[in-house]
Amino acid sequence: MAINIRLCVCTADDRTLDKSDYISAGMTVPAQIKAGCSIIDPVFVIAASKITPQLNYIGCSAWSRWYFVRNIVYDTGATAEIHCHVDVLHSYHAQIQALQCTVVRQQSDLQPLIHDSRYTIQANRQCQTIAFDRTPFSANYASDRVYVLTVLGGIDTRSSS
Repeated sequence: MAINIRLCVCTADDRTLDKSDYISAGMTVPAQIKAGCSIIDPVFVIAASKITPQLNYIGCSAWSRWYFVRNIVYDTGATAEIHCHVDVLHSYHAQIQALQCTVVRQQSDLQPLIHDSRYTIQANRQCQTIAFDRTPFSANYASDRVYVLTVLGGIDTRSSS
């Protein structure tokens, strides 16, 4: 199956949502789709002479998707296979920007300002004061500086019956 693809160079970070300002004008070339490839990880076969060393991004208007170039394999007969992976952020950036939602949970980096009822901030509080009454731990609280040692975490090893 023949399809037209746009060979580009993208200078944006992969995590950027809309990469429109970072994509070069590119060149549109005809390509063959390798048999049995998926729309998520396609393999395009084009003339090897069309490939530049900077090539790292491909647009496919027929599928309304943009792709990262993952590998280029040169074949005999002056053709090359371009192995790609879909860039879901840029391919669907308009739909993602149009979403109206509230983020309740996220995968990493717990945010203290976002309430998360599934994350227990403090399950059990236990305070224990141990007095040090011998030198060098003795202190005159009226004139000496006093330090407080705090330990967070751990488990209660006392048996509860």
